Amino acid sequence: MITKKKYLFQLYLYLLLLLIYFKVQAKNVTITSKETTEDIVHIIENLSLSKDIDEIKLVFKDKIHKVSFEANNNFNFYKNITFYSIDGIIFDFQKHYSGQMTINVSEGTTMKKIVFENISFINFKNLYNTGVNMISFNISGENNNFQIEFKNCTFYNNIGNLLYFRYEGIKKESVQPHVILNDCKFTIFNTTFNNCYSYSEFLIHISSYYYYKYNKFSDTNNTFNLLIENSTFNVSGGEINVSITNSKFHNINGKTPTPLILDIIYSKIKIENCEFKNIKSILSSLFNEESIYSFRNVTFKDITVNSKSIIDILYNSITFDNCFFSNILCNGESEHSSLLTFTSSDYGNALKMNNVTIENSKSNGNLILIKGNMSNIELSNLNINKIYSYGSVINNLSLNVSK
Repeated sequence: MITKKKYLFQLYLYLLLLLIYFKVQAKNVTITSKETTEDIVHIIENLSLSKDIDEIKLVFKDKIHKVSFEANNNFNFYKNITFYSIDGIIFDFQKHYSGQMTINVSEGTTMKKIVFENISFINFKNLYNTGVNMISFNISGENNNFQIEFKNCTFYNNIGNLLYFRYEGIKKESVQPHVILNDCKFTIFNTTFNNCYSYSEFLIHISSYYYYKYNKFSDTNNTFNLLIENSTFNVSGGEINVSITNSKFHNINGKTPTPLILDIIYSKIKIENCEFKNIKSILSSLFNEESIYSFRNVTFKDITVNSKSIIDILYNSITFDNCFFSNILCNGESEHSSLLTFTSSDYGNALKMNNVTIENSKSNGNLILIKGNMSNIELSNLNINKIYSYGSVINNLSLNVSK
């Protein structure tokens, strides 16, 4: 029989071991203005070598951190890492590109997470140097179950590529996204991009080594997953699953020949509860034509495109559910001046429009143009009002149509 004294001793010993366990598992490090970016990299690398530490939390006490541009701001991501500030801190790249941060995610990095919270990233400037980005993530190896999250962050007064994700050979079994851009205002978790410019045609780029190596789209277990919520921006890349919800794309002007909003190929893209407003594109459509799209509860308003269709879909399927289009101007030449151009493949693709309203819009050609060899068309409760068009409102040139 266990005596009361022995029981209390065992309970004390258990609680002591539990306390020691959690104490060594999580390591908080206070960062002040005395620490350079290179110092922070060394802190991360040294703590990552400890088998007793699973989580590193860098707590920034000052209002500003000058990002070193004469050092190697490169570190490996082995542990859970959080860059955190209670009241908010500015990462100032000092109007230079050499302060780029490179984070390497190696094979076997499982159940880990890196978080940037309450941080403003400013004054990154890169006009001409290709391959240089504000923050680059080099991701390699199979079975990487990790997450990268931006939370209550702000990006402003930057010139150049902000975030770059390059992944190679990922085999992802979890349904959770690799990258979370949540509650943002690309005015990525409540993150803002304001007054930012890119001369290489995108702000965020995600590249697929698998596609470039094998020239084909991999199965769903090998795709990179991106989640964007409550955000206001431009993403480029390929072969990923994208979910964008509760987000705003406002006041965007583009002169690049690449798709203005999403230049993502061979991907599955779901956009819900979003608004695209006050957008003007001189040379391109809004989205890459070689992906599958689903729009639900999405508003398109005050949009002008001068040389392409607003939305151009090639050999892929697209769905609109409860969507609203207003004041859309398609000012290109007649064959490239539609709100939607849909081209199906020999194997068949679907165009579905349910509870969709199009009003107060103008097209120099057909408002909706359907082409290709095998089109599956479903139109339900489609309302088209006050349209000025030099072509048909709906022109179906598809060779075979399934309704």
